[in-house]
Amino acid sequence: MTSRAQRGGGGERPERGEGCREPAPGPDTGAGGKDGADPGGPLVMVCLGHRCAALHTLAQEVRAEPGLPALTEVVRSTRGAILVTTGCVGHCELGAVVALGRRPASTAAVATEPGGVLPFTGGVVLAGMDRAPRAEALCRWVRDGGYQVAEPPDELARPFQG
Repeated sequence: MTSRAQRGGGGERPERGEGCREPAPGPDTGAGGKDGADPGGPLVMVCLGHRCAALHTLAQEVRAEPGLPALTEVVRSTRGAILVTTGCVGHCELGAVVALGRRPASTAAVATEPGGVLPFTGGVVLAGMDRAPRAEALCRWVRDGGYQVAEPPDELARPFQG
C-alpha cells in the first residue's frame, strides 16, 4: 500500500463558486503554528484503489463535478489539514471511499516521507464520495475543522444509498 501526504495551508486560495472550494477564513499561516509546532487538524484519507479511482474519474470527466481536485484545494487551504492517498482499502461495494480523522496537536515533526508515522485519533469512513452532494459536504466539514471539531453536515450524517 502506498500513500502520499500533503500538508494544508499552502498554495493559492480557490475562487468562490468553484464547486465546494471556498477560501479558508483568516490569513494563510501554513500547516504549522507560528512557533513551528504542529497544530493538528483534519486527516483526510482518500482510497485510490481501482474502483474508487475510476468512480472519481467518472465524476470529474463525465459528470463534470469538482471531485478530488476540490477536496485537495480545501485541504491545502485548511490550517493543519493533511491529505493522504492510499491503495484499495477493501470497501469497494460502498463506492468511492474517503476516511476523515483528526490529528492531535503536537510539537513533534509530522511524517512527510512515505512510511513515516502519522498519528491520528478516531475517524469515520464515508462512502459514495464520488457524488457531488456528499463530496461538497465533506469539503465543508474539512474546512470547518473536520472530525471531532465540527458537526458532520446532514448529507454525511445520513446513510449512503448507492
